[in-house]
Amino acid sequence: MIAQQLLDTGILQFGIFVSNGKRYPYRLRLEMIPAYPPLFASIIDAVIHNLPNKPFDRLIGYTDCVAIASAVAQKEGVSLVYNRSGSGQPVDDLVGAYDIGHPACLLLNSITTDVPKFISGCQQVGLNIHTILALMTSQQSIGDIPILSVFSLENIIGELHETGQIPTHQMQATLSHIASEKQIGF
Repeated sequence: MIAQQLLDTGILQFGIFVSNGKRYPYRLRLEMIPAYPPLFASIIDAVIHNLPNKPFDRLIGYTDCVAIASAVAQKEGVSLVYNRSGSGQPVDDLVGAYDIGHPACLLLNSITTDVPKFISGCQQVGLNIHTILALMTSQQSIGDIPILSVFSLENIIGELHETGQIPTHQMQATLSHIASEKQIGF
């Protein structure tokens, strides 16, 4: 169902896309999820279902996932901390009750090169991130912090192919691209 919703809303698109000089056979715009209430509700439920078993009392919403983190924190009754800006100073960028020693889960759309620096900043102000929950990623950890993934892009692509929503050549091109990204570490 979520695979179909991603396709129907245009959050997941297939074709030839160029970003930073690289060609991609698909485009995934996870930041647009809150614009589609039925999909937003489905994603929130999936995130809650995949929250780590390890207790946490702070949910940190990374810049790309603040709306989802806000909804999850409210439903779960945990304190939200989120990234307001990119000044580089955690004490200025982070908003919320983040006093020292609270176990925390970081929620984000996907892993980017900025995430390790963000985690370091959170640790500087005393947040103890023990788990990262990404909507989509194939990465297993950042340092000693495990990463859980709510969805697998490979599974979504497979489901869309099985239901006739995308042709075989598009599935193959997309899965091949994902596999090559894994080899380089993304």
